[in-house]
Amino acid sequence: MRQLALQGVATPAHDPAILEFLEKVMPSKGMSIFNQALMELGALICRRRQPLCLTCPVRLSCKAYAQGIQEIIPQPKKSVIKNIAAVIAVIEKNGKFFIQQRDSRGLLADLWEFPGGKIENGEAPQEALSREVREELGVEVESAKPIMNLTHFYTQFRVNLNVFVCWPKIYPTEDATHRWVARQNLVKYPMPSGSVKIVDYLLAQRVPGAANLVAI
Repeated sequence: MRQLALQGVATPAHDPAILEFLEKVMPSKGMSIFNQALMELGALICRRRQPLCLTCPVRLSCKAYAQGIQEIIPQPKKSVIKNIAAVIAVIEKNGKFFIQQRDSRGLLADLWEFPGGKIENGEAPQEALSREVREELGVEVESAKPIMNLTHFYTQFRVNLNVFVCWPKIYPTEDATHRWVARQNLVKYPMPSGSVKIVDYLLAQRVPGAANLVAI
């Protein structure tokens, strides 16, 4: 369903599209291995809730991933009811990026993420970025540059992510739930599906140097 971005409750009406897709990807030999791989993919990575897209070997061909709707396939009991705007801080130092681990309770428990949070009413994204970094990490953002905007869907929310690469006056330090991670090692940390496109961007692009950033 996710590979084809088929929304709603699965019904026989979806069968023709699924069969057409399978006819294109099924191998002529080794069907048992192919079937086992599909089951492993669904059980371990493309899970019903909180799919681990960062470690998925077929995410680049996944239409749900491309549209940011993988969290609402299959259809949740509650539809999307609220729009949220948020900021994400990509902090880089000597080729490493700063990530933090979410609390072990609640939504997206124990997953790793880039710092950031909700834009409050009346705030500009740059203001929210400075506030969130200060509140979460205890450091001040000196300069920043927007690098991408994403829309991602969760069970009850449509989240618009404003992603900035930013440089603080003093860099945050590591502890048990905060780490500096080399670019190529980001894929080793399970992250919310909304963060995966940020990682893909960082793996494919060179983060702007300080000379290209703007003070905020």
